[in-house]
Amino acid sequence: MVNYYIIMELYYIYCLHNENLPEYYIGHSKDLKERFRMHLKREKKSNSKLYVYTKQNGGINNFKMDILDEIYSTKKEVKILENYWIEYMCATLNTQKPTRTCKESKKNYKLMHPNKDKEYYEQNKEKINQKLKSKRFQCECGVNCRYSDRLRHFKSKFHKNYENA
Repeated sequence: MVNYYIIMELYYIYCLHNENLPEYYIGHSKDLKERFRMHLKREKKSNSKLYVYTKQNGGINNFKMDILDEIYSTKKEVKILENYWIEYMCATLNTQKPTRTCKESKKNYKLMHPNKDKEYYEQNKEKINQKLKSKRFQCECGVNCRYSDRLRHFKSKFHKNYENA
């Protein structure tokens, strides 16, 4: 018999803002004091959008944390609620959506930077082609193929005829 326990805890959805400035950051935490301390610590080292903004506007000590919601729930549900508040408040300082999957992040990145792959290829065309050429496999039967295709080659009629001859 398998027992599944759903861990429900008290979470706070908070808004980090300065009353004189138009931009917001929305987050969630179980311990607001500890979370504010983490913001203070990260502000010194990080170059994320939030911390660059706070540094430009007098430091994080000039910002205050207001509780938007208290919820006794699971971590997953809290992230969904946090995402709602980010969209509702138009929180421009949030660079990551809490419920976004890796696949969605990649899709969003490609939408935001449509020519990034093409630019990279154009800038590094020679290196890429050189690497592809260097990853060749020369078989004893005389076939020259890509290294990644060598196993398929070993199953080919041409290679089997060479082995049987």
